Amino acid sequence: MKKIEAFIKPFALEAVRSALLAEGIRCVTTADAQEFNGDRPFSERFRGTEYVVDQTPRALLVVLAPDDEAPQVVRVIRDAAQTGHPGDGRIIVTHAEEVVDLDAAVPVAHE
Repeated sequence: MKKIEAFIKPFALEAVRSALLAEGIRCVTTADAQEFNGDRPFSERFRGTEYVVDQTPRALLVVLAPDDEAPQVVRVIRDAAQTGHPGDGRIIVTHAEEVVDLDAAVPVAHE
């Protein structure tokens, strides 16, 4: 079992979600996140006041997928979220050693 975490631009969330649903991937967890990037702060103006911004809003998606389906999930997320401009985000794939379904309270996957 693989855990796929994708940090993407918030405006791309709906496109990624739709693309995952179209591929039959239905169990996706999302959350708001902030990316701290201290080496590239930039200035923004809001109501006449200038602010230095060193955090970028991101949408976080988490998908659990069988090992053989993980490359497909990564491809779908990448294709839907990529704009071709720097800062599109990143995808992290890790091994999920154990997944426990709280309804059944027994391990679902253990490798």
